[in-house]
Amino acid sequence: MLTDARATLKELSFLDDPKLSKIPAHEGFVSEYILFREKVLEYVKEHPDKEIFVAGHSLGGALATLASFDIAATLGRPVNTVTFGGPRVGLKEFRMEFEKLPINMYRVVVENDPVARVPGMLIPYEHVGSLIQIKETGDIYTPEDINTAILFTERDFTDHFKSSYYFGVVGLFTNCQNSDYKKCSDENTKELAIAERESQEQFWKKIPLDKVNFPVDKLPIEKIPVTKMLDLKKRLDSLTGKVSVLKPWEQIPWEKVPEDLNAVIPEEKIPW
Repeated sequence: MLTDARATLKELSFLDDPKLSKIPAHEGFVSEYILFREKVLEYVKEHPDKEIFVAGHSLGGALATLASFDIAATLGRPVNTVTFGGPRVGLKEFRMEFEKLPINMYRVVVENDPVARVPGMLIPYEHVGSLIQIKETGDIYTPEDINTAILFTERDFTDHFKSSYYFGVVGLFTNCQNSDYKKCSDENTKELAIAERESQEQFWKKIPLDKVNFPVDKLPIEKIPVTKMLDLKKRLDSLTGKVSVLKPWEQIPWEKVPEDLNAVIPEEKIPW
């Protein structure tokens, strides 16, 4: 997952379509996918009559997303895709072109998995496909429960473990086999995906791009300990109260963020 935490962008130049080849996506994920792209396409070509299924967990989810895009765009083959705890891969342009292709995609997210909420803090990435966000019991979220602003909500990395997804999906299948359980419809999963994007859009309205004025491409994320990121969350909580129970657009209005951001992160502590 952390092959490139900087979340800089790289065009999909490996695609033949001149328009699609200009679409930017996460540089680390694109670079990783290119390593085995030829084998993926070769294997698909060897099975022209087979239905295509692509799946992946975590980084594998990001690569499954790119592989699905590539197979559908390059070979014109319909693709069925399921990812588990996959991160965001591209921006709005990537999502819009993805949705035009013959890809039937579902993203499964166990409730507090932080990986499914990144990247997106510094660059406005967007998820693709329908969303099945579940509790550990397999119960599917409602659109009103969706909150994707990772900085302002409680996250539990143990929810990213494969074991959490195993038990969550087992519960999901059990629930969906019950005819009285109404949350398994395609309509609901599409509504969840829309609610997720709206949540992130509201977050960006509070922290607009023109306020992000540091050199993202030079930020050595790998040198920032996770404990420091958690400490930043605690500091923001102390400035604004307990924000984790609020919707992202109700949390930390931009006008309430201290003008002197040294109150949050002393400049001499920023590693660039």
